[in-house]
Amino acid sequence: MNQSKQIGIKTIRKDAWDKVTGKAKYNNDTITSNMLHGRMFISPYAHALIKNIDISKAEMNKGVRAIITGKDSSVLTGSSIEDRPILARDKVRYFGEPIALVIADSEQEAMAAVDQ
Repeated sequence: MNQSKQIGIKTIRKDAWDKVTGKAKYNNDTITSNMLHGRMFISPYAHALIKNIDISKAEMNKGVRAIITGKDSSVLTGSSIEDRPILARDKVRYFGEPIALVIADSEQEAMAAVDQ
C-alpha cells in the first residue's frame, strides 16, 4: 500500500471514547491496600560532584520504608550505549537527574521525605 494515500485519512482509535469520557483505566488509577509509593529526589544542579547524600532526616519521616541512592544500584542504562546509572553516582550530569528514590506508605509521606 502506498504510504502517501494514508495522509489525511480519518483514523478512529479504539480507546478514544473511553479517554474522552474518563472511563479509560491507567496504571495510576489502581490503588490497593498495601501499595507503596515512590518519589524521586532530583538534582537542582546541571553539573556537580556528589560528595555525600545524607538521608538520615528523610529516613525518620513517618511511613518511609526505604531510600535508594546510586550506591545501591549498579545497573547502567542508556538508549545507545548503556553507560549511565539509573540514579546518579559520584556526579550529576544534568539538571533534574534522579539522585535518590524514596519509598513510603503514601504519596504524601514520600513527598514529605523528599522535601527533607
